[in-house]
Amino acid sequence: MKPKYLVGTALLVVCFVAAALLVERTTTPYVTFQEALRSGDTVQIIGHRVADSDLYSADFRTFRFRMRDPEGMEFSVLYNGVKPSNFEHASEVVVKGVASDSLFTAEELFVKLDL
Repeated sequence: MKPKYLVGTALLVVCFVAAALLVERTTTPYVTFQEALRSGDTVQIIGHRVADSDLYSADFRTFRFRMRDPEGMEFSVLYNGVKPSNFEHASEVVVKGVASDSLFTAEELFVKLDL
């Protein structure tokens, strides 16, 4: 086999391995609140908002609300950012962040609407 083919094949293998490692690092799993507490890592939780539990402070740009995960565990979420304008109409909420005690500190907040 010619050396240029060996070098080309080696570069392709290195690129595939690097891409696989990058995808693994950027993938954030969906977990329950209990699993989030145990992991201590950045995770995503999908669930439903608890009605009439939201509190937004425009002065501090903080948004607090309660949500319920798929296992029925209810917990508080703190999001440092603007409250989504369509939050009251959300059928599901996804939060990405870290859990500690009974609080989930969200770095990102996604709202799913039923259309």
